[in-house]
Amino acid sequence: MPTATDIRAAQARRRRGKALKILQTAAPMAIADAALLYRLLDDAGESMTIAQVHDLLRDLKERGYLRYEQKRVPDAELPVIRWIRLEPKGRDILEATIEDPAVDLA
Repeated sequence: MPTATDIRAAQARRRRGKALKILQTAAPMAIADAALLYRLLDDAGESMTIAQVHDLLRDLKERGYLRYEQKRVPDAELPVIRWIRLEPKGRDILEATIEDPAVDLA
């Protein structure tokens, strides 16, 4: 039986894959902002908070799969994230020319 840790890890892998697939459908254009990605992920069945979307974007950026602009706004809890785009490494994952067990594209 899977543990809570296993379930969270599988959820993170699935969310990474869904976010990359959503960005792929917009390519070569960018997704306007984190709020739009939040809505698209919700439509895709991923119930997340906007803070979780920010964490997901940060994770994918650290892996080299996407890039975005970030701007701090006074008195705002989270920065404004906009112009989210796939990087070549993100396209490689989607095209299966490289593999990452941390991304579930199923």
